[in-house]
Amino acid sequence: MPSDPLDLDWSAVSHAFGPATDVPGLLRALRSPEEQRRTGAIREFRAKVLHQGSLYSAGVAAVPYLIELLADANAPDRTLGHELLAAIMPEEELGRLSGVRPHRHGPRLHELAEQRSDAYLARLEDEPHGEYGRPEIDPVHRQAYEAIRAGVPTYLRLLDDADRDARGLSAHLLSFFPESAPRVVPAIIARLAVEPDGAVGSLLCLAAGMIGDPGDARLVAAVTRWRDQPHRITRWTVLMGLVRLVEIPDADMLEQLCDCLFHGPAELYGWTFHHENLSLAAYLALGDLPARSLPGLATMLLDRLAAGGDDASRFHYAMQLLLGLVFPDGPLPDGAAPSDLSAQQYAAAHAVLRSGLTENVFTSRQLRECNLPGDEDTLRGWCTAPPVAAEIG
Repeated sequence: MPSDPLDLDWSAVSHAFGPATDVPGLLRALRSPEEQRRTGAIREFRAKVLHQGSLYSAGVAAVPYLIELLADANAPDRTLGHELLAAIMPEEELGRLSGVRPHRHGPRLHELAEQRSDAYLARLEDEPHGEYGRPEIDPVHRQAYEAIRAGVPTYLRLLDDADRDARGLSAHLLSFFPESAPRVVPAIIARLAVEPDGAVGSLLCLAAGMIGDPGDARLVAAVTRWRDQPHRITRWTVLMGLVRLVEIPDADMLEQLCDCLFHGPAELYGWTFHHENLSLAAYLALGDLPARSLPGLATMLLDRLAAGGDDASRFHYAMQLLLGLVFPDGPLPDGAAPSDLSAQQYAAAHAVLRSGLTENVFTSRQLRECNLPGDEDTLRGWCTAPPVAAEIG
């Protein structure tokens, strides 16, 4: 029997509109046999507990009941448990909540982006030690993370559930907890050896890449066996995991993820990771790689940027990756001149000019973080001629 939400004193926690005494009714309604009632409960829960992007303490209190819902094979729609757990999870703080493990090949591209951003903000604030202090993690976010992490034993058990949705959704939840890898990775390896469903297997591979150790031979072998999937979406999903695990990604792997970055669906209903956005997922997978172990990626990105496109978000994803590759040692020094640009730095700046997005606030910020001119006229003056005797590759 599922726990009764009324066993908790809900007046002691709150949502956006006060004490959360109405949340038990919403949690019970998620188990209603009437779809309309379940849909209304989801909508009202989000409006109150996740109001305008903020997470309230009632969300943390609801987590155990949502885990039970996901685990209940007799529930009318157990996937609603996962839907709300994923919504409650503070993904924007995951790196700080779970702890980032250093990569032995050096800083990852997303870490270089964070360093550039912090240094830029420090310059703006003129802090005496040149360090930007990030805001403290919201205690409610930390509590939510720990509450959902307490469900890891349940998610592991569900990897062997008869329901494919339960297996795939549990793989997604396990991907949030790299600190649990010692007990999760063996379970994923075992499941990959017997998993009959291609889509579920690909999600397991992605989860493995997000929490596993690069170079783990057994894990690499288990995921590699899934690499040549016939369907493009499942193949891309496997590669998002595998690329994080291998010592040096091969060119085909990088080419396919670049294709996903530029052409993957930005909204794919039922694909559970990263807000159902495959383009974002490819960006995050490539951003999880160390800059110095990616031969050829800069050229791949430049070629695709040169082809153009109408989706500004994909351009920004690609430029963020590219800037990490061409500025691995940080921004240009103060007082740098156009002649100080390397061939790839010049090519990156020129790609921004060709994009027509130079005056976009986010693009300008990306340029200024590298100590490049953030306005079109000045940048155009820097890009009148490429550096001498430099080969872009």
